[in-house]
Amino acid sequence: VLPPGSAHPEGITTDSKGNFYVVTWDYDHPGHLGHLVVFSRDGKFQRRVEIAGASSRLGDISFQQGTGDLLVVDYGGKQVLKVDPMTGASTVFISIPGEKAAPNGMTFDKKGNIYLTDSFQGTVWKTGPTGGAPTPWVKTDLLVSHGVITPLGANGLAFDHTETALFVGNTGDHTIIRVPVVNGEAGQPEVWVTSITGPDGMFFDEEDRLWVVANRADEVVVLDKTGK
Repeated sequence: VLPPGSAHPEGITTDSKGNFYVVTWDYDHPGHLGHLVVFSRDGKFQRRVEIAGASSRLGDISFQQGTGDLLVVDYGGKQVLKVDPMTGASTVFISIPGEKAAPNGMTFDKKGNIYLTDSFQGTVWKTGPTGGAPTPWVKTDLLVSHGVITPLGANGLAFDHTETALFVGNTGDHTIIRVPVVNGEAGQPEVWVTSITGPDGMFFDEEDRLWVVANRADEVVVLDKTGK
């Protein structure tokens, strides 16, 4: 249970010791700093820290491969921050260009490259392991919301185990988009699955089944390799 005064939990990850790290999404206090909340592996509250320079609306969170740095997607700040998990001190790791920039989901390939969804600009951005200025890895109307329930398009994303494709949830359109990977570059995107009610966070398990949080249906959907 998050401590009193916390906003809605959004991104979650674990460290090598099994401790949990959660960032929050606060609609009600846009001027406040975003929070990082830490729990032990058995769910006991450890600490809550403000993240310096962050907006109140934080997205995905993960420890970077190789460096062990904690990276936090700052949706409201149009950036990714490298955060000290003890103090909340931060530095800008990636800045997302565009007036409507809305970074949300984050994942990594086996080379350590970083991929970020942009919920309003219909884009998956890519940087190398050291961050910096991102480039559009794929940009398509399939990642833009055309729904009336939410304007959020591209959200959660995950590579399959062989990294032959990247899968991206479009929350507003209730679809999952499959983007083939051809020599490291994006191939032609296609609608892979429809009628997932608000796809959000996702990951592949050991058997290459895709687990998807359907945030408009209060459920988790599990799909096999064929999308069934």
